[in-house]
Amino acid sequence: MRMRYKALCFAGLAACAAAGGYIYLARVLKPVSPAIACPSGQLDGWRCASYQIIVSKPFFVLAGAFVGAWFAYALIRLYAAPGSRSFTAREGLVAGPPLLAVTAWIIALHPGITWFWGDSLGWWQVLLFFLVAVLVRLAIAVASVANVRGGLILGFGMPIIFAGVGYAAIRLFQLAPVGHSCPPGAPASACVYQPIIGKSGPWVILGLLAGTWLAYAVAAGLGGLPRGLNRKEYAIVLPIMTGLIWWALVVGPDQAGGGYVGRFVFGVCLAALLRLLLGMGGARSAVSGVLAKLGIVARVAAAPTP
Repeated sequence: MRMRYKALCFAGLAACAAAGGYIYLARVLKPVSPAIACPSGQLDGWRCASYQIIVSKPFFVLAGAFVGAWFAYALIRLYAAPGSRSFTAREGLVAGPPLLAVTAWIIALHPGITWFWGDSLGWWQVLLFFLVAVLVRLAIAVASVANVRGGLILGFGMPIIFAGVGYAAIRLFQLAPVGHSCPPGAPASACVYQPIIGKSGPWVILGLLAGTWLAYAVAAGLGGLPRGLNRKEYAIVLPIMTGLIWWALVVGPDQAGGGYVGRFVFGVCLAALLRLLLGMGGARSAVSGVLAKLGIVARVAAAPTP
């Protein structure tokens, strides 16, 4: 790939992602002023100052530009050197620390900030912006592992399909909200508590994570990798599964009668079961054959690493 095309890819994706960050802040998050979001008497504290930085337009524009450049780097590696290792140590050193630092920063702010955003989204949706970026990068990595034409369709298609399944599951089988005691004079709407686990967000995220994991399993079969779970999956997936189950067990009881806990844990375990099935030789070959017959993927010859 010529240098001018690489430069155009970097500039174009960085500009588009920066615009996406601005739109996400202005049209989706729509944050309120610090006087409303910050507790009284803490407007001059570091938490409120951090809040003002995070919900500022320059922050999301710069974050979007960073994410766009990250995507450009991944796509250039995908097409310039198909079949080569997707992630590099250089990429980890450049992209990893900022993402971890921003995540820790936002989580540290939450206990001291009201994060009241009116009728829009809340504090964890700020992290959703970066989570989606990580999932997109993983989808590109899946395409690299598969080393087939149409790998990006596989990498993006399965997470989107499973996210839709998660959304449909919670919308179709949603339990009634839990009522609790009301302060004197409070409106009836203030006495209804809908737990986070009963909203669509966690289920969509669960679907995205499960779809990405299963897409990797299919890509590993297409790329000829050894069967079964590998060390990377043990190191990445098992902590995530443990965290999801722990989260459901902590926030689930006393919310809608605890009825969401079993369903959420079942969804996590079902994803693990499907991954084990895809690790079997027969299922692996069958899925690869179906994708090839549908014309979604096609073999390509590996190119030498530049």
